[in-house]
Amino acid sequence: MKDELPISQISHLSKRTFFRINHYSIVLKNGKKRSLPQVKTQDDVKQLEVILATFQANPKYN
Repeated sequence: MKDELPISQISHLSKRTFFRINHYSIVLKNGKKRSLPQVKTQDDVKQLEVILATFQANPKYN
């Protein structure tokens, strides 16, 4: 498994609730998922969404 993924390979952010605990992951364009255990709070999720939106909107990273 790679330590770093290019932004261009990320499709979207996914949220799954298991026993009332939210688990977040990123879904890659090839259909695979990567877990994000360090994302725990709603503020972390908002920061991640802003980062993904910023990089995906920039054609240099696509």
